[in-house]
Amino acid sequence: MNEYYDDNLGFNPFSKLVNKIKGKKAKKRVPIQRPSVLGSSMEVGAKRTAIGFGTFIFAVATAQTNLFIARPQVKFRVSRLSLPFVPDATAIAAGVSIVVNNVFVGNKSQFANAGALPAEAFSPMAIGANLLGDTCDIGQEISIQISTTAPLAAAETITVTPVIFGDSVY
Repeated sequence: MNEYYDDNLGFNPFSKLVNKIKGKKAKKRVPIQRPSVLGSSMEVGAKRTAIGFGTFIFAVATAQTNLFIARPQVKFRVSRLSLPFVPDATAIAAGVSIVVNNVFVGNKSQFANAGALPAEAFSPMAIGANLLGDTCDIGQEISIQISTTAPLAAAETITVTPVIFGDSVY
């Protein structure tokens, strides 16, 4: 390799300048080919959109597991789950939180293995929490199963408002 080769960039950023000084014509760089967003050639009308699932309040009188369901009316590919949740002070003091049991596109799990993940992994402030999922056809269900980590006492509540971001084709 030459002394100006940059391992992080994968090329010599000074090659054009060096070749110009030497009087040689610089090689033209070919852009990296990335896979299609939706796995097809339907990229023309693709744009980043969001799907809301409404708000649910876990309380003592409600189920300890809830299934959030959305049916997009356009082709949609899941790319990030954002899970803002607000436990009240008594739930925080009791150590009760929520976990994401699974995310499904149709009947296909978007997790690599069985097992719940802490909701903090999908916090709106989480970095690198992308979830590149399968493409959802028109009207196919996207579902998120969320549970509490322990039963809630009488005064405890946890408010959950899941949102999935992704790419859609119009």
